[in-house]
Amino acid sequence: MINNIIIDCIVNRAGASPFVVGKNLLVHSLDYADDIALLADSITAGQMFLDNVASAAAKLGLRIIGLKTKVVSFEHDAPMI
Repeated sequence: MINNIIIDCIVNRAGASPFVVGKNLLVHSLDYADDIALLADSITAGQMFLDNVASAAAKLGLRIIGLKTKVVSFEHDAPMI
């Protein structure tokens, strides 16, 4: 639980732009234990969000491990597989 509180603090400091999901739900990340999925509507916005999260985390003595970081993109013009 403490991990989720810290992650929420970091994400809020990063200035995330939330997605509207449903009628009254805003989502900018999905958190579970010490894992986090950052959501963005473009690759550029995702990189900025990641940079801001890394900066906010560093201020708390935390860091993002590049080797454990994954990127998934669902571009509209991506080729069909």
